[in-house]
Amino acid sequence: MNILMAIGYATVAAELIPIYAGYKVRDALDRPLQIMLAYLISSFLTDILLFTLSVRGVNNLWVIRLYTPFEFGLIMLVFHYWQKESTIRRVILWSIPVFLSLALLDSIVSEHSAGFNAVSKAVSAIAIVIISSYTLFQLRLSNTERLASDPTMWISVATLLHFGVGAVVYVASNLLMLFPKELALIPWTFKAITHTAASVIFAKGFLCLWTK
Repeated sequence: MNILMAIGYATVAAELIPIYAGYKVRDALDRPLQIMLAYLISSFLTDILLFTLSVRGVNNLWVIRLYTPFEFGLIMLVFHYWQKESTIRRVILWSIPVFLSLALLDSIVSEHSAGFNAVSKAVSAIAIVIISSYTLFQLRLSNTERLASDPTMWISVATLLHFGVGAVVYVASNLLMLFPKELALIPWTFKAITHTAASVIFAKGFLCLWTK
């Protein structure tokens, strides 16, 4: 087993941590946290498929193209529930069909390309980084005393970490293909490590609701 495969196995396995944490407190989950748990489960299953296809040498970019709009929609729904201003909530909801149109256009343009769908994936990550950062800023203004026990804070931090690093990697993804394989894998390895860290933070968010 090479290092890349080991990292892949470890990353996928780490995704079970927040899923198990969410299951432990399933009766205490409100609607946005239920959606977040659904997202984490779908992400886990998708990553298993991506990793399996990659190990077998099968092109898996079509899976990413199909999953990206679904992922964006779920994440945006979660943060929609956490906004106090109705205008922000409407903007978030409208961003879902707008992004769906962009993703469809990106898929059509890149249909015959062997490259990564960097446009839609990067736009998705950047938009999620913006809304998670905004949510954290609002939390900091309104809830300074209980942030450490607020699931919204931990979930927002995990989301920001995961998609923040992802945004940089996605933007540079097709450019990275021009470098030797060993060098091109470095950013993806770093992303895998931060993804694992984000999984632990997601779990912390769910476990804020756990009472013995």
